[in-house]
Amino acid sequence: MRLILLLSALAASATGYALESPMAKTIHASLHTNAAPVNKGSMYVGLSAGESAYVHGFPGCTVGYRKALDNAAIDVSATYSQQNSSHDQLSYFITAPKVTYLYYLQDNDQSPYAGVGLAGGALNKDGKDKFVGIMPHITLGYELGRSQTWCSFLAFTAYQPLLPVNPVHSIKHLPGPFGDMMVGIGF
Repeated sequence: MRLILLLSALAASATGYALESPMAKTIHASLHTNAAPVNKGSMYVGLSAGESAYVHGFPGCTVGYRKALDNAAIDVSATYSQQNSSHDQLSYFITAPKVTYLYYLQDNDQSPYAGVGLAGGALNKDGKDKFVGIMPHITLGYELGRSQTWCSFLAFTAYQPLLPVNPVHSIKHLPGPFGDMMVGIGF
């Protein structure tokens, strides 16, 4: 049905009929009312817990903005996580900025998604072992309420520190991969 309406609209515009004609208005309204609504973008906050060789079960907080595209989104965020070790030293993990391209697997209000991206970040373990540089990451998640004023999501992200800013770190001394699980709410 949509194909017939679309072809009719193309034929009408090709033969010079104005878009103000009743048929063109009906076709235009029909094409746009059947599209799935998508929230154009949302600010969000998230709470996370992660696991790595640097820190175990560290709590964290994320603040971000997710710009919606049809079946995708661009996510820009910053994360801070810390843990006090047994030696009264601070271990932490920071990403700022973290940019991720997300692809939604379903075109509806609730959808699983997958994404890839890059983050500028820093890791510090007990004030000694440090990494500052670029960390590629992959994300798997599930979002609820994509077309609503409020949305929520659950996401797992795996990072791999890769390009250190400090040339002292060679490739063989880079930290191993680590991950975090985040629950977020957007508005």
